[in-house]
Amino acid sequence: MGWDSLRTLRLSNLKALGIISADVNSFAPSGIPKWSTLSTAEKVEIARDMEVYAAMIEYLDMSIGRLLDYLKQQGLYDNTLIVFMSDNGANGVMATTYPGNGDGKYLGAFNNELDNRGLPNSFIEMGPGWAQASSSPFRLFKSFASRGRYQSSFDD
Repeated sequence: MGWDSLRTLRLSNLKALGIISADVNSFAPSGIPKWSTLSTAEKVEIARDMEVYAAMIEYLDMSIGRLLDYLKQQGLYDNTLIVFMSDNGANGVMATTYPGNGDGKYLGAFNNELDNRGLPNSFIEMGPGWAQASSSPFRLFKSFASRGRYQSSFDD
């Protein structure tokens, strides 16, 4: 469906659940191309990157569920402190912007062919389009404080 549609869908779902106000609008940041402007080949590659990310989250969720089930089966659940830590959100910064990656030598050592993405010896990233969709209704994504809240318009 692409990141524009995903961002809008997630925003609509948050409104329908009453989690955010109905007057909050979607925010499409500049610098991120509209999904419809990408070539078919670009869409296939970028969609695979989100598929890999989604599979990672699905596996994490399943694994946490297995751990909780085990604790319950062993009678340890009610006597266990569970701390789940995560960093501050979806990262839309491309790896080439980090020190030492700009020349492509390090990143070029990976096999990022479509069929190898997500497998050992691959290095892929979510990218700004998926990160912004994943952060909806907030403006932008990790690395941008967005004044600590979502906005109903892009007014500064």
